[in-house]
Amino acid sequence: MKRLDNKLKVSVSLLALMSGGALIASTAHAVTISDAQNSVVITTDISDLVVDSTGDVSPGGILVQGAVAGAVTNNGIIEFIDTPTAGDADFVDADAVGLEVWGDIGGSFSNTKTIMAMADASVTVIGDFSGDASIAEDAPSGAEAYASGVSLDDVKGDFSNSGSITADANADASSDIIADSAKGASHIDGGSYTYAAAYGAEGTLDMGDFTNAKGGTIKATANASSDVIADVSGTTATLFDVDGVESNAFAVGVALDGGGDAIVNDGTIGAAATASSIFDGTATAGTGDALIGGEDVGIGADAVSVGMWVGEDATSVSNTGTVAADAKASGMLTAVADGAGTGVIDSEGNVYADAYGIEVDGGLTSFTNSGPVTVTGSATLTADAIATGDKGAVVASSTDASTYAYVSVNDDTWAYAQAVRIGTLNGSFSN
Repeated sequence: MKRLDNKLKVSVSLLALMSGGALIASTAHAVTISDAQNSVVITTDISDLVVDSTGDVSPGGILVQGAVAGAVTNNGIIEFIDTPTAGDADFVDADAVGLEVWGDIGGSFSNTKTIMAMADASVTVIGDFSGDASIAEDAPSGAEAYASGVSLDDVKGDFSNSGSITADANADASSDIIADSAKGASHIDGGSYTYAAAYGAEGTLDMGDFTNAKGGTIKATANASSDVIADVSGTTATLFDVDGVESNAFAVGVALDGGGDAIVNDGTIGAAATASSIFDGTATAGTGDALIGGEDVGIGADAVSVGMWVGEDATSVSNTGTVAADAKASGMLTAVADGAGTGVIDSEGNVYADAYGIEVDGGLTSFTNSGPVTVTGSATLTADAIATGDKGAVVASSTDASTYAYVSVNDDTWAYAQAVRIGTLNGSFSN
């Protein structure tokens, strides 16, 4: 459940230096933030970290590159907002962590007010490749977004929240392609890929307790959207080779590695993941073949949401509050291939949605639930494909074929929802 890259560690340090944020290097004293800062980067070990009720760190958040011997306490406002501009690029990524500590926390972590992270990555590729000569062009698009409200490496004490911790990750990529060769063939390679991951609070607990108190809120939202719209035509043969239209969204409200001792939710924990992929393409050939797909048009959408995940060796889990997980995945294919020779559409769609309310890897001695755990999952895939050759048309939403026109649409959808999943329970279960 933990991050696998270090991109944010560089970007936060640069943000602190370039935007007037505080860069602190002190091993002897506690750090207290009681005013407004754009961002705070602490480069070495410290004794304690406190954001008091008048502290406001936005939009660059707080990064502690060392360890904290004592406690980390937030009574103010911490925000990290990353909305990069794509410019002329065909790929963009955004990373945001409200409060991140790389080293161990010897004491406890406590939040009583607001911690928020938002990563918004969006790119649009517009390609107009019309002309007299034959055309051979690439037009891909892609976006990735990662957001975490709180990311703590190792907490020796307790983790408590009575305020608000939220993370929102949004990745959107689209390709809008026009290719028209007046005197030759058209060959376009295009596709779109997005990935969005959001964690409300993530960290490793040694022996302490986790408590989300009544009135406390921890939520994660991830949205991924990929779109390809294309109109490709040529006097002779036309090929639109689609590399894939894929979207992946992953959201976890609370992720606790290492288990901890007692895990208690008396407040609200939620996760929502939405993935959407759309392809709308037309290929026309004046004298030759028209093909959409290459190997195939891969439409993929995968959404996973987990309200609360607890690793191995936790002693007990108790929910008296509200836990919700929602996963939605959708795919839509609209394709027309009109060839004077042969018209071919070859496609495959895979749409999956998985939602888990409370997931525990194992080792529990007791599990108790008296609050609502709401889990929803939905997956939909629609296809409308028409291929026309010199002997007429074939219209299909499943595999079909004829001598001169061929349409293949293979689809696979999956939706799964589970309120509680426990690997190993060495004791009691009460609901």
